[in-house]
Amino acid sequence: MKILCSVACRWFALLALLIGTPFHEIATAQTGIQYDVVIQGVSESSLVKDLQSVSDTYGLKEKFPPTMQLLRYRAEKDTEKFTKVLRAQGYYGEKTRVAIDDKSQPVQVVFKVEPGPRYTFKTISTNVKDKSKDLALPSPAELGLISGEPAMARAVIDAQGTLLGRIKDQGYPFPKIQEQRVVVDHRTRHVDVTFDVDPGPPARFGATQFSGLQSVNEEVLSRKLPWNKGDKFNASLLPKLRNNLTDTKLFSIVRIDYAEELDKDGLLPIAVEVTERKHRSVRAGAAWSSDEGFGGKVTWEHRNLFHNGERLYLGIVASQINQALEGIFERPYFFRDDQSLAVNFAISNETTDAYDSQNIGSALLINRKIREKMELGAGLGFRASKVKQQGETEEFTLFYLPAHFAWDTSDSLLDPTRGGKLNVRLAPYFDATGSGSSFTKGFLVYSHYFQLFDSPFVLFAGRAAIGSIVGAGRSGIPADLRFYAGGGGSIRGYAYQKVGPLDGDTPLGGRSLLELSAELRFKITETMGFVTFLDGGTAFDATYPNFDETIRWGAGPGFRYYTPIGPLRLDVGFPLNKRPGIDSNYQIYVSIGQAF
Repeated sequence: MKILCSVACRWFALLALLIGTPFHEIATAQTGIQYDVVIQGVSESSLVKDLQSVSDTYGLKEKFPPTMQLLRYRAEKDTEKFTKVLRAQGYYGEKTRVAIDDKSQPVQVVFKVEPGPRYTFKTISTNVKDKSKDLALPSPAELGLISGEPAMARAVIDAQGTLLGRIKDQGYPFPKIQEQRVVVDHRTRHVDVTFDVDPGPPARFGATQFSGLQSVNEEVLSRKLPWNKGDKFNASLLPKLRNNLTDTKLFSIVRIDYAEELDKDGLLPIAVEVTERKHRSVRAGAAWSSDEGFGGKVTWEHRNLFHNGERLYLGIVASQINQALEGIFERPYFFRDDQSLAVNFAISNETTDAYDSQNIGSALLINRKIREKMELGAGLGFRASKVKQQGETEEFTLFYLPAHFAWDTSDSLLDPTRGGKLNVRLAPYFDATGSGSSFTKGFLVYSHYFQLFDSPFVLFAGRAAIGSIVGAGRSGIPADLRFYAGGGGSIRGYAYQKVGPLDGDTPLGGRSLLELSAELRFKITETMGFVTFLDGGTAFDATYPNFDETIRWGAGPGFRYYTPIGPLRLDVGFPLNKRPGIDSNYQIYVSIGQAF
């Protein structure tokens, strides 16, 4: 028998090959009924998709039923599912009929749907079992059940979660919906919803048990608790703790749960389970631009040096214009849980068209987190440099008082799609040799990101920067501390440092700065996209931007290839205010990460 089946299958396959029809189509055509499905009476495309998603007649269309009776059974079962979908969308007066035309080829299955009028919410009520408990219950609007809006089942389900969550936030970890009543009035086409709630016993935070720790001290986690033992229970503090622990970059997984009942003292025990990340990492990056040439950076970082989240960072930078060694040590919880101590140093050798500089510097900073994603810092720094510009060499020994303010609401470091970044830096400099020369340098930069469309993905990104140096003339300011504009991180289309005061084609630097940038970012696929950009600005000789001077503009296209570590960037910039003998026709930039 097996031999006969094998011979028959080969014969059918050969026949199918000769007539150009795949064998599986011949086989199925002879073992079932082919049919088409049509849904009539529904104009809303999203509702049609919902009906199709639950329909076996539609979803199993390629699996032909062997008899008309089974096809009819499949279609009639779908009418019950359609009723549930329509009622979930607020259509309580719906009617669905199915007609099957077995004379046509293929057979036609037609669902005739009459959704009828959409019912709306009217009265929303919440009753608490124990009236003595002081609870601030959410309004119907806060529950998402608004009088006059379509009476959708999903809205009622979501309202349950919102109601229970609000009660948990007020100290009751075990609330229950005792009864939910949904009354449909077909005469008025209104739906009334009533929730009967039992808040359960009140609770206070009990002991917190940590598990999963390997090298991180438990004190690190205890410091991140946004509550104290004995405080009134508040469920909204649990995700806050998760964010606090995730922000340390010490843990890859954080799970938080509470016990199913109160302990003998009426307290609620909390369980926190963590999985530690690898605390050491090595990173490397590279960039190339037509004005600066090749450059690369290798960094090593330890995020848990002494088991309390201490961070040590070391980096080596090497390019055709800059070679540097830099390091940062950061100690968290410096006298306060929201405060850290940072010590940084850098040794650098710069060779640019503007100047040659060998410098060494270090700074000690105390940083404080003043609110979510907002930081303020200040400290003391020292910098010694030997700078050569236009054939003259000067040496500087400076003390300075760095201060900064940072506010980052963006959603990504290398490829943000929403939010913004504000960074303000201010530093008075004092000559340590006693010459009396001093000046103050300030800089502010803000970037913001707006997603314009989902499909296709289109994002607008904007950036503005302004800087000023007061208290000294240009000659009294080291050339490597002045402001320069132009290049891949500034005004694309112009060479590095070449936008601003010049002596011939040698950049002199300025005492003030203005930069503006705008980009439209388009994502074609998950891994590919392109941008169009416009950059503008200049460095000014004056202390403050002088808008009588020419603002240089550059524009061009860019390509993005999205990788797990950030987008690979290729930009081509064209100078719109090209200066003969100074500016090239274009500049090319290649690096990891967006321009800003």
